[in-house]
Amino acid sequence: IRIGIAVPLVAPDADGLPRAAELEQLGAIEDRVVEDTQGLAVLAIVLTTGAMREFVLHAATSDWIEDFHRSLAQTVVTHEVQMMAQTDPDWDVYEQFVP
Repeated sequence: IRIGIAVPLVAPDADGLPRAAELEQLGAIEDRVVEDTQGLAVLAIVLTTGAMREFVLHAATSDWIEDFHRSLAQTVVTHEVQMMAQTDPDWDVYEQFVP
């Protein structure tokens, strides 16, 4: 199961990338994602483009994802947290970035 966590940037620069202060906030979000999904999922890719940071994870099960999303959205107060999950047994998105 591929899990995509999209975090729209609050104040991107002219190129749609985060500025220094926001990079620290995004780093804290990433740390939280890794910590809270330990043993449940693997963080495969972190993308920053188009005024958004996306964390792409892969997991074997989905029964925990809804609770994780709810918890993350409630505790991250600096940014909106959007999440989706779908079946991806071949890691298709990951394969697009890793030769």
